[in-house]
Amino acid sequence: MSDDPTVDDIPSEEELAARFVAQLAKTDVRDIILQSLATLIDSAGVRLGFGPVGDEGRDLTQAKQAIEAASALADVVAQEVGAEEAKVFEEPLRVIKMAYVQATQEAEAPTDQKTSDESPSAPAPEAEQPASNDAASRLWTPPGTRQEG
Repeated sequence: MSDDPTVDDIPSEEELAARFVAQLAKTDVRDIILQSLATLIDSAGVRLGFGPVGDEGRDLTQAKQAIEAASALADVVAQEVGAEEAKVFEEPLRVIKMAYVQATQEAEAPTDQKTSDESPSAPAPEAEQPASNDAASRLWTPPGTRQEG
């Protein structure tokens, strides 16, 4: 018997859609909101050049969009989920906003000033540093959320 999937083992688009809908029906919306906020914060960090892909993922326009969406969603979390849940996101969101401001200032600085005034700086502090070498495991996850795995 082979471990290779056969054509019969590969689900159709309709089957995948049905599985997705079934999973959504079982998932608490609170968890979706919290995970979405964490994902937006992580996305902003990646777009600022932090994370496993470094400057390859850098895109300040995308970072700004993620930060603005995360800020709006943080307000929803505070109102709909609770202030205590929202507090968990305050520090990572503040750090990512500061990193964005710094990145835009560096991008706007004249090229000759960048090379003469630039001193090596440490990357923005991360909320948590898992010991794993798996890039995906280095993404920030809010405490108390369920992790698949």
